[in-house]
Amino acid sequence: MVHEREDNSKKKYVVILLCLLLAIGIVIGSLFAFFSDVVTGNQDLTAGTLALVDDASFFINGSATPATAEQLACINPGDTVKVEIDIENVGSKSAWLKSALVLSGVNGAGGAITPTQLSSVFTVYEGTNTSGTPLTGTNGTNNITFADAGNKVIDGTYEKETTPVPGVTLLGRTDTTYVFTIVFSSAADNFWQSASIGIGYEVSALQYRNNPTPNWSSAVANAYKVTYGIVTP
Repeated sequence: MVHEREDNSKKKYVVILLCLLLAIGIVIGSLFAFFSDVVTGNQDLTAGTLALVDDASFFINGSATPATAEQLACINPGDTVKVEIDIENVGSKSAWLKSALVLSGVNGAGGAITPTQLSSVFTVYEGTNTSGTPLTGTNGTNNITFADAGNKVIDGTYEKETTPVPGVTLLGRTDTTYVFTIVFSSAADNFWQSASIGIGYEVSALQYRNNPTPNWSSAVANAYKVTYGIVTP
């Protein structure tokens, strides 16, 4: 009888143990019965860039061939000089553009020519139509600056502007050309012999997005673009 009870007890323990193992197996099995997935990631933010590259050509008296250095060193009263300034934005950001042509001069004796003297014989037009209204210059100490309204927008290599804004010209591309025509009056007298006339130009860019009213006094040359390899000089 004792052995029988012991056997029964052992059987009960075995049954209980099996039930426990089965329950544990069900629980463990249920843990692995659900589908799961995990993804991770990160993103860096990089500031966009503005980087202009330029090239200029000068054409005398309607010639289709750019003038040589020798031709530019021997202009005459009555000549016209067309200035073509090619601009490309190789940076990623779209930008406001503002262009300016600057005239200065030194007379044959090496003295500075005044703005009044310059304006007496040189007239500057935007484009090639010299029968229209000439540009009005701003006199500096020894030069005259002819600037546009600064209302053109050039695309960046990434940012493309497609929404027209009143008073703003969206160029719709990453390159543009500014054209000025300079007329040297045929009435210029001997004072102008051997005079050296400087034709300078400047094109400024300011970011367009988030900047609805550009402050052109804040435009500075981006020397970093060469250091960072944005353009090759």
